[in-house]
Order: sequence, then C-alpha cells, then structure tokens
Amino acid sequence: MADLLFESSSSVSVRRLVVKHKPPYVIAQLSDCHLFAERDKCGYNDINPYDALAAVFSAIGGYQVDAVLCTGDISGDGSAQSYRHFQSLWQAAEIEAVLFTLAGNHDSPVHWPADWQPFTAYQYHALPANWHLHCLPSTFAGARGSLTETGIGQCRNRLVETAGSNQYHLMAIHHPLYPANEWMDKHRLDNPEQLLHLIEQSEGVQAVVHGHVHTARVQQHSRPNGDVCRLYACPSSCWQWGNTAHFSVAAQTPGFRLIELSDGGQLHTSVHYLADSPTISDAQKR
Repeated sequence: MADLLFESSSSVSVRRLVVKHKPPYVIAQLSDCHLFAERDKCGYNDINPYDALAAVFSAIGGYQVDAVLCTGDISGDGSAQSYRHFQSLWQAAEIEAVLFTLAGNHDSPVHWPADWQPFTAYQYHALPANWHLHCLPSTFAGARGSLTETGIGQCRNRLVETAGSNQYHLMAIHHPLYPANEWMDKHRLDNPEQLLHLIEQSEGVQAVVHGHVHTARVQQHSRPNGDVCRLYACPSSCWQWGNTAHFSVAAQTPGFRLIELSDGGQLHTSVHYLADSPTISDAQKR
C-alpha cells in the first residue's frame, strides 16, 4: 500500500497570472470531463460538465502553460457530440498550448476524434530540459482498466533509448497504480505491477499522473534503492468523488493540476479548484 501524502490546493477565478520565472515546461492536467451529448445536462451535485469544463479552460488560460494534458474520460456517455463539445470548448478557450489526450474507461473508440492521438496507442513526447512524457494506453472492461502489453513494451524501449543521468521522465495513465482504501478501489487497474516494475528499473521516472478517481491525492512508490516516484491524481473538471469506503460525492468544486518541469529533474505540482461550480441554474440561463 502506498502512503497518502498531504497536498495543498488553491481556489482560482478567471484571471491572468504571470509567472516571473517560468519553468522550461508547464503542463495543465485535467481529467474526467464526463461531457454529455446534451449540453445542458447536469450530473452529480447538479454540476453541468460542459459549463464546468469551459470554466476550467478559462482558469487554465490565466497561466502560462505549454501543454494541456487530459488523462481520460473526456466523454461521460461515449457520444460523438460529447467530443465535438470538447473540441469547440478547446477552440473557444484559445489557449496557446499543445493538447495531449489520453482515453479513459468512459471514452468511445468509435467516436474518438481522428485528429487526436490514437485511442489505444502509446504516445511519447520529447520535452525541453531533458524531460520525456510517456502516455500509456489501456483497454477497458467496464470501469476497470488494463495496461496493454504493446504499450508497456514501447515505453520500456523508449526508456532504454533515452536512459541517462540527466534524463527525466513523466508518465501519464488514466487509472491509479495503487488503491487508497476507498470505494473507487474496485474500479482498478488490473496489472499495475507491469508499470511499477518499469519505474523500479528506471530511476529517471520522476512521477506518474493519472485521473479516474475524481480527487487530488499524492502517493509514492519506493524503489529498492530507497528513491521514490510520486503518483499524482488529478481532480475532475466536473464533480469530485468522496474519499470514503462507500459511494459518495464530495462538495469540492471542479479543478485541475499544474505541473512544472524544470532543469535538473525538478518537478513542482499544484492543484487548483474553481471558486464556484457551474450548476444546473447556470445551464438554465441559456
């Protein structure tokens, strides 16, 4: 069992925030958008996922980011229209950053946009300051997931090719690698040991980021030499799950994670929540 670590967060409104000393590469991670075909449809806590994602994009636009990484469950119903909603919101936000997308268990391989990274393909991105981003695909059975053998093999090969004392790696998946003694544990990744073994063999892997659990948390995996790899969960861009033994929904507002990648393998991350949740009343105003 991985230890759960404390992590602070902040509330944000839509504003321009200028970083005086911007790191070489900044990623805004969002996850579990759960967009519906019906734009005005609301989910848990009467949160409208369309309006919530629009507000999250606006908040992200207040930072100087180089990339936006979405770690799955972009759709909540697997509809073609839900992906069109995401694309229109992304275009309207006019964030000057590259978009990386990773599929989750609610996403549809049939309606997944053709101009995005392939649904089940391993993705590798070389980043500044000797950083490397690895996005690992999964196959899904209901809400559970399984890392693909092909993806693990391609990731292993890339880690070997880019091995070095000054090479640093960030991995992205949809499901968490560790349970957390909560109800979402049953919707787990079936073969996390395959990726954990790669992490143990590759000291350059600094962190893993994921979604799925609709909450922000930090865990860590210890290597045999005592070094640790941090495992960061991203809050949902809509509703948050309760960290309880039985199903529950938290009162926390929609959020996202910022990841700053700096020289020398330094990684700083922070969690940001909207000051207010877009609710059914907001949808009915249109």
